[in-house]
Amino acid sequence: MSDRPPHVFISYSHVDEAWKDRLVRQLRVLAHEGEIEMWHDRQIEAGDAWKTQIEQAIDRADVAVLLISAGFLTSKFIREEEVARILQHRASKGLRVIPVIVWPCAWMAVDWLKDIQVRPTDGRPLAAGAEHQIESDLAALALEIMEVPVPTPPPLLTLSARAGAFGLAILPTVLVGALVTLSMVMRVPTPLQLDMVARGVSLTVAGTDPVQLLNNSTVFSRLVIEGCDLVSFPALSIGLPDIAPVEAPDGVNFRCDAGVPGSKIVLRAIHDDPSQELGSLGGLMAHPGDQVSFEISGASPPDIRVEASRKASFSFSITNDMPFEIVSEFAEPEGIALPVDPDRVATYRALLDSSAERLATVAAGRGLNIVLVPARDADVEGLFRADVNIPLESVSLFQRSDVDDRIVSTAVSGTLTYPGRSDVDRVPIETGDVVTLRGLTGFRLTQLSVDRKNSGLGLSFRGQAAEVSTDGEDRRLTLFDLALFNRNLRILGIAAAFAFQWAWLRKYRWPAAGWR
Repeated sequence: MSDRPPHVFISYSHVDEAWKDRLVRQLRVLAHEGEIEMWHDRQIEAGDAWKTQIEQAIDRADVAVLLISAGFLTSKFIREEEVARILQHRASKGLRVIPVIVWPCAWMAVDWLKDIQVRPTDGRPLAAGAEHQIESDLAALALEIMEVPVPTPPPLLTLSARAGAFGLAILPTVLVGALVTLSMVMRVPTPLQLDMVARGVSLTVAGTDPVQLLNNSTVFSRLVIEGCDLVSFPALSIGLPDIAPVEAPDGVNFRCDAGVPGSKIVLRAIHDDPSQELGSLGGLMAHPGDQVSFEISGASPPDIRVEASRKASFSFSITNDMPFEIVSEFAEPEGIALPVDPDRVATYRALLDSSAERLATVAAGRGLNIVLVPARDADVEGLFRADVNIPLESVSLFQRSDVDDRIVSTAVSGTLTYPGRSDVDRVPIETGDVVTLRGLTGFRLTQLSVDRKNSGLGLSFRGQAAEVSTDGEDRRLTLFDLALFNRNLRILGIAAAFAFQWAWLRKYRWPAAGWR
């Protein structure tokens, strides 16, 4: 019997989160005593490959607890990914599967489920019981799980004390074969080139110097500044539509409401004409350690969302004497008496004095977040610098789904190649493929552009990764690939192995008086 406690994997639909939490409270009693170890998907940390984490948790589980409800049985991911893997391990290694009926549902009609003993006894749903009964059922389940035996690993095989004459004769072949086999399965940190189109990307900047993210004169027709701390304007005229404007010789500040996540300032041309050139964005910098993300919409021209983790600032200018609108959503005006909408959303028309500096700055108290709408399609290609060369600590090509709470891949298309390894096949990347990169060394972003044809961001990365996979498949090269990537060298290596074997036999076996 193994000394380790049973590993418990909890599978559930997110609509049944409350039931999962009640079960976890009961199991946590045993976990604190060292009687079990448990895992559920809320333990996945930000930036982790969520699908890989779930698969690894199932692989090491001794017990799988399934919280059965209509939501559970109709979830495509649960049916096709989690349950399929759980049943595979149940058949292959004796994984203990305990279905728990939490809500009334037609579970007896499910082929794989109807032949498995369920809890509570007789398939009575947990929800049908009073509070005392529910906690009693869950406590009994916890104690039952604690008693599940953990398989004892088989004992190590011992080597024979003597080696026969035949074994001695083929010893070189065995050794060479073992080394070659080991090198063919031993994955190593891999130099790679990743060229792809993605809807969004999140980067952590490395190095010692700040880097420029956008061009110094990116033209826009609309600029949205979300979660700002302060937006400051120089002298201008400002007022509500159809009301005489108020002069603000000392300037106007708009301060976002820290308590409202949607608090923002929107700058746009009158009538919100996307072809109207309102102004241009100044230098936008990122510092080492900053996490920066870019996201692009499929509109034409596309919206570009830029987020940065640092308390940062940037500047922008407004075209000379250009009337524009300031939409204040939960952002209070300061430095001038302006009417505020009862819902704290107001639209003001403004005109900067042509003699003023016409610059505004934003200090982002909770992380920089802007949405930029280019003024014309032709400006899209000029959004990002042509000479991009940004050192990176990490890369993520995931974002939260707009439909549910899943973390999904932003990949649209691309190719993974291995510099200097022309004989190693290229790896195609298709829409939705999960691309995972970890343990980056010398990794750099060498291209950042807008791909209008595929409605995404054109990205190129180059460097070395200790972990690289596409759609769950390990794409690292083996030691054999790195040492013998040239076909001619492989042939030479095989010839050398045979020559060594021949010389060994001539020296130790052929002169001898025969086989013993």
